[in-house]
Amino acid sequence: MESDAGKDGSRKRMYRKCYDVEKLKKYVNEGKSNVEIAYLLDISVATVIAGVKAYGLKGMRKRGRPKKELIH
Repeated sequence: MESDAGKDGSRKRMYRKCYDVEKLKKYVNEGKSNVEIAYLLDISVATVIAGVKAYGLKGMRKRGRPKKELIH
């Protein structure tokens, strides 16, 4: 059972090396989709979703379509 990475926490370190967390936070704040973030960071969409869950960024993402600006 040497391959079990969950025991000593090395799995989180492995993910941390794969992409830049600050860039991930920036792209989530900008409201980019998971596919766009995966393309920009050159990682898989599953890794993007795992990163968003791991770092608690889910609430930062803007929900729904942006409202149209009213012209007065």
